[in-house]
Amino acid sequence: MELILKSNLGLCVRLSADDAKGLLKVSQLCELLEISYTGVRARIFRGETVEQAIHHFLDQKGGADA
Repeated sequence: MELILKSNLGLCVRLSADDAKGLLKVSQLCELLEISYTGVRARIFRGETVEQAIHHFLDQKGGADA
């Protein structure tokens, strides 16, 4: 599973929860978004994609449309 984030400034971030390096990037993204990395990681290990897990917490926070 892989999530690719792109911005209009040319920044491209690939996130994967398949290895330690990918989980570290997910952790850093969660910190930037101010969402629970522990919660995101738990949802990933229950079978959700990285994107679904992150969107779950963004929706709870009210920032899905930001």
